[in-house]
Amino acid sequence: MKTLDEGFEDAMTVMALPKTIRRLFRTSNKIERLNRELKRRSDVIGVFSNDESLLRLMGVVLIEENEKNKSAGKATFSENTYRMFDVSSVKDKLHSIAEEQRNLLKAL
Repeated sequence: MKTLDEGFEDAMTVMALPKTIRRLFRTSNKIERLNRELKRRSDVIGVFSNDESLLRLMGVVLIEENEKNKSAGKATFSENTYRMFDVSSVKDKLHSIAEEQRNLLKAL
């Protein structure tokens, strides 16, 4: 119970997302599939010259995936969704959660 109680907030991060896309992230299936694609694409290159080149590749892969989903009518994020992030506290909340996770990883 102690472990469950301590990890509850982290497990409920999805609740910070707008309701319209929350259902897509209830499970980690979509995220795991995306992570496999990112890993597959980065393995092809092997060694990156710097962090920025890795970020550029990951950005391109994410844009490609989004365009593919968009053309198939399965886009996760629409312009309205992006606007929701800009006008709400969701973005700040997610940044705060990400920073907490980074600090926890540094402590290990």
